[in-house]
Amino acid sequence: MKLKIVDGKVALGSMFPVLWTGYVIGLGCFFLPILVIMVLIALVAVVSGSGELAWNMLPMAMMPVILAIQGAIFSGIVLLGLLVFRAFGKLEAEIVTTMHNAANVADT
Repeated sequence: MKLKIVDGKVALGSMFPVLWTGYVIGLGCFFLPILVIMVLIALVAVVSGSGELAWNMLPMAMMPVILAIQGAIFSGIVLLGLLVFRAFGKLEAEIVTTMHNAANVADT
């Protein structure tokens, strides 16, 4: 993934995949343990004969789809806010090179 910088300004279209991926992975890591626990509870309910509990937990299977949709909505809202801000304010990018990176660039 790359952020595009054109004339010192961040291209907002290049920020969408970064925001979406960060949102989905971040919340996925948060909700994954909860999903595992819920699946284990559902499996215990099925084995013990109480299948009704398992059917009630079926919407948890939609978690990846819900996270993807929420990520798209969240990223879109952030980009809309940045677009409005960029119309009235300054949104610039600064490239900073550390000494470690500068040494690697000099070697190549």
